[in-house]
Parts: sequence; C-alpha cells; structure tokens
Amino acid sequence: MLSEIAGIATYGKFIGDCPLCFAVFGEKKQQFYLEDCCAATENLILALQAHGVSSCWVAGDKTPYAETVRKLLKVPDEYTLVSLVAAGNAADITITRKKDMKHIAFLKSSGRINFCSGEIHFFIIMIAPFAPALPPSGAGAHCDIHEVGYR
Repeated sequence: MLSEIAGIATYGKFIGDCPLCFAVFGEKKQQFYLEDCCAATENLILALQAHGVSSCWVAGDKTPYAETVRKLLKVPDEYTLVSLVAAGNAADITITRKKDMKHIAFLKSSGRINFCSGEIHFFIIMIAPFAPALPPSGAGAHCDIHEVGYR
C-alpha cells in the first residue's frame, strides 16, 4: 500500500521507503475541515517528533491524486484527503542548538510593526489585555496590540 501511495503522490516518492504513513482526511461539508485537519496534522508531527520519530508532511488537499488516494484507502466519498505524513527513523538527524529568544521573537507594544533584520516567514499579531497599571476609575478596559514575529 505504501508503494502505491508513493507512486501516486507527486512529491512523496519516498513514502514507499517509510515504515508508515498517516493519511489525514476531513469531511468536505464541514466549514473548517481544512483548518482542523491542518492543525491535526501539525499536532501529529509534533507528537511524532516528541517520541523521536521523524516525519514529513506531503501535500494532499487540492492535489490531483487526493481522490485516487481516498479511493485506494476506501474512505467514504464525503471525506477528502488533506495531508499525508510519512514517518520513520531518519538516517541522519542533527538537532541544532537553540537560538536565544532575542534572536527569535520580539514584542512591541503599539505603534508600527518593526520586524527584526532577517527573513520573516510568518508573523502573529497577539491581541491581549495588557494593563501594567489599573485604568483610571471609570475608564474602560485597557487593551494593547502586541506584535510577535518569528524567523
């Protein structure tokens, strides 16, 4: 079965050499099936890593082979393939030294977003109640916007 999936998946030819592969499916009629399945896929990858198992997310959603994989695995029509996760023990893995937080994230309260030097792959805008001091009597709740970047 793994070799069949490897033959179908455009960028997953290595799946045939893996001891196992997870297929994540979502119910198409659910509004947020893609988001839910992507979150589940990422949690799966993190759990595998926590147990010392290497993995690779192979695209599934919107690929020409998604339907073929669904039929091969005999999954009901109302579900669609979102991801394939190949898993196994890596031949060679190097864990790099962790960076100091000052090189990874920054926190800036209000004003313009100020990215650190370097390439930013994504960013998160954190909106949270932040009250270093209680607001004056009768004032509304205090809320600042904080930008958190990651590179």
